[in-house]
Amino acid sequence: NDAKYGIDIMIANAGVAPTVLENISDPLEQDRQILEINVMGVMNTFQPIISKWKLRRDQKPKQLVVMGSPANYAASA
Repeated sequence: NDAKYGIDIMIANAGVAPTVLENISDPLEQDRQILEINVMGVMNTFQPIISKWKLRRDQKPKQLVVMGSPANYAASA
C-alpha cells in the first residue's frame, strides 16, 4: 500500500512465449497476443503506481524495473 508504506520501487517480471499460445493458429494474432501480454502487461503494472507517485510530494528516488527472460528464445528454437 503506497499510502501506508511509500512504495519506492515497482518490478514487472512476467510474460509469455509463443509456445504458451500454440492454440492460436494465426501467427499475426499470436504476435499481437504476445505484445498485449508482455508490453501492455508491464504498462498496466506500472501506470497505477506512477499516478500515485505523481501525487506524492517527497523527493525520494523511485524506480521502475522491467525484467525479461531468454526463455522466449529458447522456446522458439
